[in-house]
Amino acid sequence: MPKIAADVLSALAHATTVNILVEHEGSTTSGLSKATAVIQADRGCIRSQKVCTALQSQATKSQSCVARVLGGDAYTHVQRQSFWIANVMHVKHAPSCLVQALAKCAAVSAITLEPTFPLRALPPAQAYTNDVALLEDYMPQWGVDKIGAPAVWATTRGQGVVVGIIDSGVLHTHEALAGKWRSSHGWFDPQGQTLLPSDGNGHGTHVLGTILGANGIGVAPDATFVACNGCPGGTCIGSAVLACAQFLLCPTDPMGGDRNCSMHPHVINNSWGGPSVGPWFDAAIAAWRLAGIVPIFAAGNGGATCDTVTSPGDSTQAIAVGATGNGGTNSGTDELAYFSSRGGSSDDVIKPDLVAPGYFVLSAFASSESSYAYMAGTSMAAPHVTGAVALLLSRNLSATYDDVYRQLTTTAVTSTLVPTNQNCGGVADATFPNNNYGFGRVDVSRAMAASNAQTAASNSKAKVFVAEPLTLPDF
Repeated sequence: MPKIAADVLSALAHATTVNILVEHEGSTTSGLSKATAVIQADRGCIRSQKVCTALQSQATKSQSCVARVLGGDAYTHVQRQSFWIANVMHVKHAPSCLVQALAKCAAVSAITLEPTFPLRALPPAQAYTNDVALLEDYMPQWGVDKIGAPAVWATTRGQGVVVGIIDSGVLHTHEALAGKWRSSHGWFDPQGQTLLPSDGNGHGTHVLGTILGANGIGVAPDATFVACNGCPGGTCIGSAVLACAQFLLCPTDPMGGDRNCSMHPHVINNSWGGPSVGPWFDAAIAAWRLAGIVPIFAAGNGGATCDTVTSPGDSTQAIAVGATGNGGTNSGTDELAYFSSRGGSSDDVIKPDLVAPGYFVLSAFASSESSYAYMAGTSMAAPHVTGAVALLLSRNLSATYDDVYRQLTTTAVTSTLVPTNQNCGGVADATFPNNNYGFGRVDVSRAMAASNAQTAASNSKAKVFVAEPLTLPDF
């Protein structure tokens, strides 16, 4: 199979240079495998630091040929950046001769165009509003209420949990988010290199509001957050999201220094994706998982037809979230939103994993510190699940991805879901899980009850800790 992707060759036929990602053979998997045996029992600093160290070591070794080529006199002016989290080298403005030279390196497995893709929240169902009375009339918001969050707030509101987000940034001074940003090692902007959080699009602020916003818009209002701008202006850039993935695994200061892996978030929301996102991000997800981080992705807004779940949400290592809601003022029906992507891929993986409210969602917006907006999309559904995970982890920070996945999927609501009569992937929509609703609509109050029961049962007998198996991507 040719190392140089067809779209790279096509682009070079019309331009003198291209931005590329240079992927390398199996060494990322090797690096993670070497770290696994000694870190499975650790959740915090030691665990994440060992993942980071192993991946950096492997990237240095496997990228040595590419580094030598780029270090030659002819290419010293070419901008490049190594992303050890996925064993990928990003090269900007690479001419054809350089692309051909890089392809000759034995460790190089593929050379692809750097992907870019827009954030795809649907147009707001209603104009922006600063009307606090409107918020009070609908407190808590319908999606927050639908998934049972208020029922557990007497027990936990997400305190002690740090949420990470890769998006368009965030207006951290918004009234619904004020005081929730962790300022130390809490912001990275790989493109703009800004020192403080900002949001030039509004998507990230809206998403984060649903996760942990005040004024009834957030699922886990006492959680804190760290953020990375991987989608400046609303367009996600391959190198930027990889930089964000590294930052969230081992956070730094805003200029990329003072790395401290112990400060990684517990759960990461990713309301982005697209058909052009290839396996190069699978390694980042695997690294997050090995460090004890729970990854959540939007399933995509391809809707109507089967096999439309976007990547990286189609990864078996992450939770993909579809959307419910009918778009009217009675959005609370358990009906699959018309835009919610369906699964049914050729590898028989069930996607999405869960669904959550994603239509007519009111949350914070970045046009001012008191503005709110209605938006729709699986981008709005995913943060409901991220908030639910924050609530579960707040009760038990030692819970693993598998624990959280089991609690959410085994308690998901199915009885009220409206049939789609669409059997994607050959799985009947009356059977759960299926490729429309996954295991069902998330209900954090039911999941919390299951978690409490599990904890009580565990406390009644001696605990034996066994390392969890983790399937790593095969590159």
